[in-house]
Amino acid sequence: MRKANHVLIILAFLALLCTACSSQENAPGTLQFYANGGDRIRQGMLTKDRWALTFEHFYVTVANATAYQSDPPYDPIYAADLIRYATSIVLDGTHTIDLAMGDAPALVGEILDAPPGTYDAVSWQMAPAMDGAASGYSIVMTGKAEKAGKTVDFNIKLDWEGGYQCGEYFVRSADIMAEKRGLLESGGTTTQEMTFVAEVCFGDGNSPATDVLNRSALGFDPLAALAQGGVLDIDLAGLEQELPADAYAMLNEALTELGHVGEGRCYYLVP
Repeated sequence: MRKANHVLIILAFLALLCTACSSQENAPGTLQFYANGGDRIRQGMLTKDRWALTFEHFYVTVANATAYQSDPPYDPIYAADLIRYATSIVLDGTHTIDLAMGDAPALVGEILDAPPGTYDAVSWQMAPAMDGAASGYSIVMTGKAEKAGKTVDFNIKLDWEGGYQCGEYFVRSADIMAEKRGLLESGGTTTQEMTFVAEVCFGDGNSPATDVLNRSALGFDPLAALAQGGVLDIDLAGLEQELPADAYAMLNEALTELGHVGEGRCYYLVP
């Protein structure tokens, strides 16, 4: 009888130990959301029409940033607007980030109790800033443009709304062709990145004019033509009124491609 009691005690202890191990294996972790404009926004860029842009500020305001463990894996090219998922977590609030500041992606916020797993899709909406220098606008670009001795000080304010749904987050580097991100191990930390690619609007002066990016980008010439006394201070309504219709349509189309996730593509969500 005493031997049976000992066996029961040992079995109970093993059961508690297994429960503790299982609990540790499924312990929540930290998921961090970053926003990144890359070196072209932080350090400056050459547009397709040879304007050298330097951004003093490049504000973006995002809301409802959501990370997903998609099932099946989400592909924005083929799955269009539908993300099916087993788990999703939302970063509460509206967040304004200046992509021109610092020398690395900016932390937008973090979720400290995220379930472990692979977060292979992310979405967010563009929203007007609630206060501060970007108040009332979702995108504000401030800086200087220079070309052939001409200078334009610009302040472009866009109350542009919409959203992006993006597939797997991966990055490229000199020694890694493609490194996937988003795996959250038990008790660990992982990241999702909301990437903003200014070249889709202005083009890339270091690429051929025939490059697909340069064929679809507006460039800066149409914007410089609207400057008065070397200053361009304009909002989206003003651009719609002042730009030629085809140029304005090109700008709007470019904005639908502004959002990426690292090197990954996104599907644009109509507001």
